[in-house]
Amino acid sequence: MPGHDPPRRLRLVANVLVLALIGGYFAADLRLDRVRAVEYHDRKPTPGRGQDWLLAGFRPGPHGGGPVLARLTLVHLSQGGADLVIGLPPGAHAPGRIQGTLASAYARRGAAGLVAEVEAATGISVERYAGIRLADADGLGETGDPGDASGTAASARGTAGTGEAGPVSPAGFAPDAPMDAVGLLARTAAGAVTLDEADHLHHLARLAAALGGLGGPPVRVRVPIVRSADLPGTGRAVIWDAAQMRELADAVSADRPPPAGLVVTGAGR
Repeated sequence: MPGHDPPRRLRLVANVLVLALIGGYFAADLRLDRVRAVEYHDRKPTPGRGQDWLLAGFRPGPHGGGPVLARLTLVHLSQGGADLVIGLPPGAHAPGRIQGTLASAYARRGAAGLVAEVEAATGISVERYAGIRLADADGLGETGDPGDASGTAASARGTAGTGEAGPVSPAGFAPDAPMDAVGLLARTAAGAVTLDEADHLHHLARLAAALGGLGGPPVRVRVPIVRSADLPGTGRAVIWDAAQMRELADAVSADRPPPAGLVVTGAGR
């Protein structure tokens, strides 16, 4: 029929849809909150090393106060093996490496201070950061006393199950990610995620794919907590075994499997 060209119309519709998708992506990306959390911005994964995210989960402080650090998780995106999910106690202290706890570093210096202290305490470089605003219904379970900004009570519950801030079981702190893949994307859509200023929506999608096990189930790893202690001016803290933590950091930095004794669940478990 003259003037009737279905292929041309289909191409036009397809082009419009593609442009709409691209426009929607950039609009959504621009709506994301951002903060300068990582002090260097060489974002290309080093060949053979993978890439590391720090996820920080925050809940509202008591009596309308500022956000309280409730959960910390390192996610290692492997370039050839299984991705790793490593739970960090907010109330952790690494003697000789940091002052106070990881949570107190955030309270003093914000996201950038938190990232710097996590790197100093663990020996693991952080390339990407996401801060996630949590609600009681986010499925985190116990997060400690609302007034406990150090998060140590939550750490003790995750290890010893005592319901108080000590003692801490040598078994270590089991990983408890702030969000699974679905929850992470849902909180992003709700405007409850803050990224580092150099990160974008497609980076977050790669993270969600890893948490969701799209390329295979991630390996969940604990840190080797050995004891708790009272720190002057900080309060109760948990302390990990420096030698075992160094082994974990070396494995992550070389994109190798973590020490078998620290693996909780995942590939081959």
